[in-house]
Amino acid sequence: MDTVSGNYVPESQFSNATDFSRSLQAGYGLFSGELKSVEYQIGLRAEALDRKVSERISGQSVSLSRIDLYPSLHTAMQLGGSKQLSASYTRRVEHSRPRYLEPFISWENNYNVRRQP
Repeated sequence: MDTVSGNYVPESQFSNATDFSRSLQAGYGLFSGELKSVEYQIGLRAEALDRKVSERISGQSVSLSRIDLYPSLHTAMQLGGSKQLSASYTRRVEHSRPRYLEPFISWENNYNVRRQP
């Protein structure tokens, strides 16, 4: 910050600009049925991800294209009366925020530098 004018002045050695684009499509299928006293549901979620992070100054970019599968299984067995035993499994995903995906050096402030591996 320029203390005389009160304005921020960009420092070229610590400044950069990045472009981020992401395309994420997903589909889910579910099959359910019953085997004797056990009810079941089997599901599968597929995600197609295309992601690109580009640095404007150096022209470097990092791209990622992949398809991930996330299965799920839910079962329930009647134990008699109003009692039921159930079990479930689901593979979960948490997508990172774009700023954490940037593979370039980022200055947080004068003392902290961040770079993702």
